[in-house]
Amino acid sequence: MKLVHNSACMFTVLLLASPVCAQEMQKSCSEEQQGVIDSKNGTENYYSGSINFESKVVEYNGISKKYIWCIENNVNNYLINIEWGDQANPKKYFDGIVPPGKIRPRIRTHTSGTDSGDRTLKFRTNMDSWHSLDVETIFYKKLGFSLDKDMTYVQLNRPELAPYLNSEGNVDIERLESDREYLSGFLKAGGEIVYVSGGVFDLPANEKVARLLKNGEYEKYNPEDFFAIDLNVLSRLAMIEGNEQVSTFMTAEYASDDDLKKAASAFSSNPLIVEVSAGSQVNKYLDVPVGGYFMEAKEKTFVPFATNTNAKDIEILPASLSFKDKDGGSFGSLTTNIIVPDS
Repeated sequence: MKLVHNSACMFTVLLLASPVCAQEMQKSCSEEQQGVIDSKNGTENYYSGSINFESKVVEYNGISKKYIWCIENNVNNYLINIEWGDQANPKKYFDGIVPPGKIRPRIRTHTSGTDSGDRTLKFRTNMDSWHSLDVETIFYKKLGFSLDKDMTYVQLNRPELAPYLNSEGNVDIERLESDREYLSGFLKAGGEIVYVSGGVFDLPANEKVARLLKNGEYEKYNPEDFFAIDLNVLSRLAMIEGNEQVSTFMTAEYASDDDLKKAASAFSSNPLIVEVSAGSQVNKYLDVPVGGYFMEAKEKTFVPFATNTNAKDIEILPASLSFKDKDGGSFGSLTTNIIVPDS
């Protein structure tokens, strides 16, 4: 398989709490990407073309790893619905549609360790029945841990962090896990605990297309029927104005001016929401409107979901963000991690 993009823009920008550069997201699916530790890929013939799939783990910041799941649709004229996951969560790694001739990623940072094994990849055109493959997949070992078991540290290149680095230039993770005062010092020196998740999503550009998708009646692909958007979630613990603060936010950016125009037209007749699904502990912490957050036709969107300045103890818990319309139709989802104050 040859996936032909290459960049780390999403992560370098997001770590500065800024919107993502949309055109760079899918470039994480490049064979030439730096720091690849391991990858698994394959090809499945389908209709008159093929579907390429790849999972890989990439060096991120010396402590956490970046996990990437990529789908490339080489089936002419047909969009492909994809679900990639395990038995407990069939959409854990990938959930969405991929237009013909396009590559779409899902990306997540994690520190729980890397594993691989057979996982289920399901695919179909909108009018077809599901086809299922057991494919060797790279994944993180678990999703959701307490702080002392699963942390992501982002080191900023500042002299203040020198006391917290070992001889290899990495954070002394064992001491941070066992010494709360040491962790506070690390945060005061500019260190952060960060989880990042993201993906490129293709969404219906009008109510008619949305209805056809939901009814399994959408036939040959027309690029005017869809717009692309990058959705990213960042959850972090950092020292802000002298307080150890947990914050979680979403960023969204349209892939082009044309995508933005189509989104504006789509939302006028068929509003789309981002629905956040999580356990009760996460839901009571997140400031998300009942029914979800209504998407806006803005070039770049920054949505703060939660801020807490009394984060003495925290947990890392799983959550899912889904694109839905007013009738409950679902057009893709993103599994993520959220840092939650443990009260």
